[in-house]
Amino acid sequence: WKDKVELLADCLKILEGKPKIVDNPELASYATALAAKMKDVNVLVVSNSAAMIAALASCVENKGFGKYRSTVMPPILERLKEKKTMDALGNTLDAVFSSVSSCVSQLVD
Repeated sequence: WKDKVELLADCLKILEGKPKIVDNPELASYATALAAKMKDVNVLVVSNSAAMIAALASCVENKGFGKYRSTVMPPILERLKEKKTMDALGNTLDAVFSSVSSCVSQLVD
């Protein structure tokens, strides 16, 4: 679990600079892998995975991360059922919802 936590923390450091990430099909595999980590028993792995999802949602240009909401939302919502809810999950939900609302407003316009 230490390796997972360190790897996720290193990736998160890269995304903290808010780089512009071009929306591409490869993001689906990242979203799927991070969603799978939300089911980990280690709380640090879950919180770092949630932070990564939030960072990706805010870094993908044109709010393109919204299309991966069906992949990342179920495991996040499942973790919210536990008594130990984390701030990282709330921040992740906020980031994913903001990318979804931007996608919807672009479709309406």
